[in-house]
Amino acid sequence: MSKKSVKPYLALTIAGLSIPWASIFARLANAPSPVIALWRTVISSIILLISSITDSNGRCTLIRALNNTKDHVLIIVSGIMLALHLALWVESLFLLPVAISVIIVDTYPLISVIIDYKIFRTKPSSLQVIGITIAFTSIVLLTLSTGIEGIVHPLGLVFAFTASLCAAVYFSIGRHLRRNYPTTVYAGLVYGYASLTLLFYCISLGYKLTEYSITTWFYFLMFAIIPMLGGHTMINYALRYVKLSSAISIVLVEPIGASILAAIALSELISPLNYLLLLFVVTGIYLALRRSIIEA
Repeated sequence: MSKKSVKPYLALTIAGLSIPWASIFARLANAPSPVIALWRTVISSIILLISSITDSNGRCTLIRALNNTKDHVLIIVSGIMLALHLALWVESLFLLPVAISVIIVDTYPLISVIIDYKIFRTKPSSLQVIGITIAFTSIVLLTLSTGIEGIVHPLGLVFAFTASLCAAVYFSIGRHLRRNYPTTVYAGLVYGYASLTLLFYCISLGYKLTEYSITTWFYFLMFAIIPMLGGHTMINYALRYVKLSSAISIVLVEPIGASILAAIALSELISPLNYLLLLFVVTGIYLALRRSIIEA
């Protein structure tokens, strides 16, 4: 395997180690969910856009992206989808246990398979159908096993699943556009438009944007550097080199990692039955993506 072919898988390894921290930082930040999502995208977009502007080739590509009307519109849509994904998912974290919120939002690879079938008429294999059935059945059992009252709020389930739909659109657009633009340009613009969307949302709801403790700002910064730059940005980098389903298959490690971190950092434990069901969901996602992972 050449050094060039190794890079996307190294990027996905970094993403796999980074993404599980997102739910922990969100819980510890002690701020409204849209504000947490806002500063996550603002800080990361500034870092990426500065990186683009300081490079002559990056400046040219950035100008080309802004002048290409079709691509620019898709970048804006991608940014809006990312904003909705982040805001709704972080909101679900305050209504659901971390393990359940994460596993529901991580169904977007399955949604991508369904989108491919409905829009591009890519017929799923028998193994994919089995995987999707196992995953979604396990999710239903997982949510019902904890009881709808109390710790599992129905609205949290709606937020998490809607966030998953938005993520599927966001990554699908990324797979299309990353062929034409460097990671810093594409991700910087998408995060920038996500920031503008979240800014309007926060202002419309009357949230304060800056009056937070040093501890909260620390978690805002960690949220941007680790799950966003180390997670989302590494996936966006890999999208140029591997299939969409292969790139986003990294979510297979997030539910396990987030559940372990939640147990350690937040003392949030779920029952052995729920851990078993969570394992079934991960298995279902793997079966749905297995062929793409092997062929990548």
